[in-house]
Amino acid sequence: MRRLRVLASVVLLTACTPSPSQADAAVELPANAHVLSGAAAELVFHQCSRNGPEFATADFEPDVGSIRDLEAKLPAALSAAEGQVDYDGRRVTVDLGSYYREYAAYMSGGRRKIYGNFAPLKSQMGKGPIMICDGGSAFFGVEYDVERREITAMAFNGGG
Repeated sequence: MRRLRVLASVVLLTACTPSPSQADAAVELPANAHVLSGAAAELVFHQCSRNGPEFATADFEPDVGSIRDLEAKLPAALSAAEGQVDYDGRRVTVDLGSYYREYAAYMSGGRRKIYGNFAPLKSQMGKGPIMICDGGSAFFGVEYDVERREITAMAFNGGG
């Protein structure tokens, strides 16, 4: 009888322990973040008011861990940009809590990269990639190297 109880406990514990894929699924994207793929991903690389990476088809999709790491490094990158003056003399300031994010994978120089497209929540006008011409420093893009785990470039929109 004792042996049966121990066996039943092991079976229950095994059934309740999440598999690696279940554990990964439990980690979510940041609030207001979306992964773009296919045609939508390709479109986000063609911003009209800032330079971005040249689109190159990727053989992967951004994973939650890489996006979380990019997000963790973003405040320091933005801090370095804050205080810079944008096109109309305003200082660059960003409150990430009020931003919509889009992430798309691409390849550059044989390296896996993620492009992050950021826009204020109030500007989000429906589904699909956000592409705002002008808009100033409230709109920006970030390039992230997955293997190096670092932000390699950041660009803000111009004009307003």
